[in-house]
Amino acid sequence: YQKGLSGPFIESVIPDKTSSRGRNIITIIGSDFRPGLKVFIGGIEAEVIELQGTEVIRVRVPLGLLPGKASVMVQNADYGSHEKKDALTIISSPEIQEILNEDGSPFNSNSFKMTGGESIIIKGIEFQPGARVIFGGKIKNQLAQGETGIPGFNINDEEVYVVGGTQVTAAKVENGIMIYVTTPAMSEGGSRIIVINPDGGVSNEYNITVIRPLPDKPSSVTAVAVDGDTIKLTWKGSADIYQIYGAFAEASKGLKEYNYILTVEPERTADGL
Repeated sequence: YQKGLSGPFIESVIPDKTSSRGRNIITIIGSDFRPGLKVFIGGIEAEVIELQGTEVIRVRVPLGLLPGKASVMVQNADYGSHEKKDALTIISSPEIQEILNEDGSPFNSNSFKMTGGESIIIKGIEFQPGARVIFGGKIKNQLAQGETGIPGFNINDEEVYVVGGTQVTAAKVENGIMIYVTTPAMSEGGSRIIVINPDGGVSNEYNITVIRPLPDKPSSVTAVAVDGDTIKLTWKGSADIYQIYGAFAEASKGLKEYNYILTVEPERTADGL
């Protein structure tokens, strides 16, 4: 142990919160700061960018800090030091890297059905238990008049808002790197996925495509005469609406020879339609 001769003192840290992965610059205000000093944030040495006189230090926040409160310490070259407890709040920086199927295999081209109901895994980093997933939202720096949004904090130390979309609570967050979730119904076209952690940390916008699913091709088609000129049709399929076409046997050589009869919403049975 060596007693310091100087007496540095930290009055404040500006801003008082920062992203865990942004490596952003903060300013330390105080007194008796001297050339050759070192700065430690949460016990990790930070890069000193600039010393302005004896009262201002600008430093780059190091990587490796965990979300939560962190102390800031200034140590002069003669070992005189001062530590300000809980001077800086570290906000998580979630990042979406890829989408997987529920079994862990790669998801098909990031294309989702607009009907929703698909079980997926969002893979990335710094996901917290209780994270919310927004499908179809957009990150904005400012809200328009009358507009509402979920407040958050991004990797660049900016206060932002997530506007619009459908919010889904994660079914499970595993090891901070995987979120298990079921997709909601969404509008067709280009869309985005955003993750918001409980501490306000907001992820990147992960671009996806929402498509209109094609119904299964009808199968096991049967036609039974039930009364005079009435025919009962049964088949298996997943669509909600079908168009019925018909043709005389001698003319049925191709689809172009079939004539439209009607559009129906069929009654469903346990084993098909």
